[in-house]
Parts: sequence; C-alpha cells; structure tokens
Amino acid sequence: MRIQKLLNKMEEEKLDAFLVTNMKNIRYLSGFTGDTGKLLITHNHKYLIVDGRFLEQAAKETNVEVIDYDKSFSKTIKRLCDENNAKKCAFESNDVTFGEYDALKKVMDSIELVPDNTTIENIRLVKDEGEIKLIKHALKIALETFEEIKTKIVPGVTEREISAEIEYMMKLKGAEGVAFETIVASGKRSSLPHGTATDKKIEYGDAVVIDMGALYNGYNSDITRTIFVGDMSKEQERIYEIVEKAQKKGIEAIKVGEKSSVPHNLVVEEFAKDNLDEYFVHSLGHGVGIDVHERPFLSPRGADTFQSGMIVTVEPGIYLPDKFGVRIEDMIMIE
Repeated sequence: MRIQKLLNKMEEEKLDAFLVTNMKNIRYLSGFTGDTGKLLITHNHKYLIVDGRFLEQAAKETNVEVIDYDKSFSKTIKRLCDENNAKKCAFESNDVTFGEYDALKKVMDSIELVPDNTTIENIRLVKDEGEIKLIKHALKIALETFEEIKTKIVPGVTEREISAEIEYMMKLKGAEGVAFETIVASGKRSSLPHGTATDKKIEYGDAVVIDMGALYNGYNSDITRTIFVGDMSKEQERIYEIVEKAQKKGIEAIKVGEKSSVPHNLVVEEFAKDNLDEYFVHSLGHGVGIDVHERPFLSPRGADTFQSGMIVTVEPGIYLPDKFGVRIEDMIMIE
C-alpha cells in the first residue's frame, strides 16, 4: 500500500524509477531494519540493494527483490535502471551526499536524475493503523516510565542518575532504545530548553523538566513533564498555570483543514497577554513517527494542513533565564 502510493506519485510525475536512500524511508516502505542499503522502485520491480552483511536479513524482513550491491551501489543501480528501461529517476536530494550524487552522475549518463525531498515525506504525514498502534505503544512505555520515575526525583539525586534510570526502565518495558537523548534539567538549568542531564544534584525547590521518549519497533514517542521538588513558589505556580492554559489553547486549535502554523501563533498570543511571549523560544510542536521530529511542524512557518491520522506534539514552554523553566508536552492524534 505504501509503495503503491509512491508508484501513483511516480506516474503523476512521469518518473520511471525512484531511488530511496534515507534508511528511515527504506524501513517505512520495505520493512528492512538494517543500517545500509538502497531501495530502487520501478513500475515493474522493487529492489533492495544491500551488501553481503545484510543479504539474509533483508530477505527475511522484506517482500521486495534483494540484490547484492556487487561492490558498487551506483553501477548496480544503473544496471537495474537499464534493465527496466528507466530514463528518468528521482533521488532523495536531502539525503544523498555530493559524493554519492557525483558517483551516480558519472555512471547514469543516459538517465535523468531528478531531485526530490517531499514525495515520501508527504506519504508519511498520515499514519496508517499499524503505525498508530506502534506509536501508541511507544507512548505507553514513556508514560508508564514517567509515573515510576517521578517518585525517585528527590533532593540529592543527580540529573544523570534520573536520565539513566528512565532509559533503563523504558528498555525493561520493551523499548528498543530511546527516541532521543533524555533531557533532565533542574533548578536554574530548567530554563535551558534542551538541557541534557548533568551531574548536578536536584535540590529542594527545584523545577525539574523531563523530556523523554521511547523507540518501539521503529516508532517514537515524545513527552515532557515539569515537576517541582517540595513546595512550588508562587512564581513557579503562576508560570505552570500559564503554560498549561496555553497548551490547552494550542490543542483546541488543531483541527482537520487548519494550517499547522495556527496553533503556534495562538499560543504566542496567549503568552503575550502576560508579557511572556519572548520567553517562548521554540516551535509549538511537530509530527512524530519513524522520526521523532517530522512534518507537520507546528511553527510560524508551518505550511502543512492538518489531516485525520496525523500525530503531533503540543509542547509550549516558558524559560526564565537564570530562574527556571516550564514545559508541558503531550502527543495528539488528529481525527
């Protein structure tokens, strides 16, 4: 079904072949989980080109024809294009290096190479039932882990210890790894939006921002929680309530047919009511799937239109330099 969508697009664009080099996209289209390979799609054949290390694995994981790269990816791709009489071949221009392009260009002298960086990403925007199930499970792992870890966030424990415990717990619950490096930032460091864990000890009165996600069967989750050790100050409570209210406004603005820039702009307006908009220093959210950060982007420049089946984060935050920060992030499925 996914490859058929690509074939339909190739028909529209009058493309004879499509060379897929991004390993996430190769996994999405073929199921191959290795770290090296090329996927060549023509109207009559589907080839996964790998070296000897992955021949057996590829044959077991995919339903496409597995081809040995024969010591040269570019020459093998050229041979397969010739066998399919392909005269116009698209390639992923955001992924192919100049060196790879140069090698292709030298051998594909009779074949037009067409740069493309949106076709497969457009197909990936809307998640199918299988993807939604995997993302939900990745989210379940993260949420359950947070509920267990929050009881261990006490004065004296270090940020790095909490981060390590989170990653250990997620793997015990079935995650194949982390979606990204876990963020644990406490006290004044919580004003750093990407404050990865250090040896700083958590203290009484600290705000602690935890940004975490699980990778499960190729799909990611992404959540952020801000907790307070001991009693919240009046300022901490005020900022938390403002962020929480802004997140609700952002979620309410997500509707099928709406531009992905709209929720971000509404949240900025909400923060501006309290003269805090300058302390919101990142985009409101992003899509989540095979990549933890993918389209649609909920940003001032977000150009996608929300569709049913998209999964996005909504993560407003206020970061007061040298004081503390608050971020709340949840994953939303659009229906």
